[in-house]
Amino acid sequence: MNLCQRGLLRAQTNALKVIVPELDPEPPLTRGAQPIGDGYVLLTAHDEEERLVRDVMQINALINFFTQHGKPERISDGKFSLERWARLCLPNGQIARCAWKEIENGLTRNSRNVKFRDDGSTHFGEVLYYFQTKIVNEEKEPLGTYAMVSVYGKADANLLSKSSHTLRIIHYKGSEDLRIIKAKSITSVVALFPFILSDDEKKNPNICAQYLQSFFVGEKPFLDFTTNTTDPSQEDIEEAGASAE
Repeated sequence: MNLCQRGLLRAQTNALKVIVPELDPEPPLTRGAQPIGDGYVLLTAHDEEERLVRDVMQINALINFFTQHGKPERISDGKFSLERWARLCLPNGQIARCAWKEIENGLTRNSRNVKFRDDGSTHFGEVLYYFQTKIVNEEKEPLGTYAMVSVYGKADANLLSKSSHTLRIIHYKGSEDLRIIKAKSITSVVALFPFILSDDEKKNPNICAQYLQSFFVGEKPFLDFTTNTTDPSQEDIEEAGASAE
């Protein structure tokens, strides 16, 4: 079968799936997966029991978030206990991971940097982990799913303007700007590449200081037009050993 025939067959198959959706059923959820609605699914690994949050910067981020939104269900004597989740399947089929497991398992790939919406603006961040909790307030909100995120700095406006909004350089701030966001505010997984200076730029201490720990954003094209056709089970098979608790 030549390339033209393959293309025709693919087009016919896709047309049939659109006309008769029953021909393309969604793959079954894998063991331990937990749908949270709107096409988002939490995937293992996850803590088998609650773990006390000990990092001071993470505690401050939790305090700031719950001060604005209400008291969390799992808090005792001012201490937070959480069950962490390692991965989140997005509606577009991408798998957003987190620093907790990627660093612990020594994974060479990096799929923990995400694009998300917060306060009406678009941001980029590194996910540390995902978690669920109920917020005790007057509205009695249901169980919510959140992510602990290290937010990158704003894009370099000068380079962004000169590149016609193509070269987006952002600065990694680590634990300086930790934020709790809703998991459903994450729109996609992005690639972040080190922003490498030229030999002449490296000789300028001001430029070196300005672009220290800076990265440029790479986004997968046409994600807004894709649907969730990725089977999370393939990811689970690939990481069966690494994701085990």
